[in-house]
Amino acid sequence: MRSFWTLLFLLVPVFGVLAFILSGITPHGWLPENISTTGKSIDMLFNVILAITGFFFVATEVLLVWAMFRARGENGGKATFTHGNRNLEIGWTIMTAGILLFIAFYQMPVWKEAKYQSQKPKTEPDALVTASQFLWEVLYPSWDEKTGKPCKLNTVNPALGETIHLVGELHVAPNQPVLIHLTTRDVLHSFWLPNCRVKQDSLPGHIIPVWFDANKPGTYEWVCAELCGWGHFRMRAKLVVHESLQDYEKWLKEETRRQHGMAQK
Repeated sequence: MRSFWTLLFLLVPVFGVLAFILSGITPHGWLPENISTTGKSIDMLFNVILAITGFFFVATEVLLVWAMFRARGENGGKATFTHGNRNLEIGWTIMTAGILLFIAFYQMPVWKEAKYQSQKPKTEPDALVTASQFLWEVLYPSWDEKTGKPCKLNTVNPALGETIHLVGELHVAPNQPVLIHLTTRDVLHSFWLPNCRVKQDSLPGHIIPVWFDANKPGTYEWVCAELCGWGHFRMRAKLVVHESLQDYEKWLKEETRRQHGMAQK
């Protein structure tokens, strides 16, 4: 019976390592395709943490299997009580603290690049994203034909005549810093663009700046990563990265004419 349980528990690290290897050799590895500038640094941080936790996962499981295999029950099934080993406890406490400190300092440049306010683009916001149960609403500045550029977007008190409105679609220009303002009408929601390595919780009563870039045209997934109620599964939307800045501006002009023309009618 001891051999049965030993082999059963041995399957845990074996399948764990196998899943690790198979996932790593897929086209984009553990994560979806990265299309952002900061994504490479974030992926490296993820892989470093994964390697550390993976090593200790395997080591712990191997020790567990070894202990199960070596157990002989010489004491007639009675447990042996011990107060532990002070030196061993001090050792693994220091080692754990050292690993946590290493991760804390290692991640600081990545966190600075992705989240520090000093890195926020010095531009007007490209859109106001408002979450609610259970959809994403996006306000864009409408195109001003007189000035030949988008209107200034007031994300605190947006003017209907100077904005266009979409549900579940975030359009951006490629190879450009994108700045959005994020808020919510009700509960917590999490703005997550997996391919851009962007995730930010929205808070009721707060407007939070979020910035990123997208360097590959295409349509990508945009979801809510916070369990926000029974319809959480419905908060699936799309990120549309246009072919060029000119293509994005063309779309903005056409959408402005379409929505404002409909409003006038």
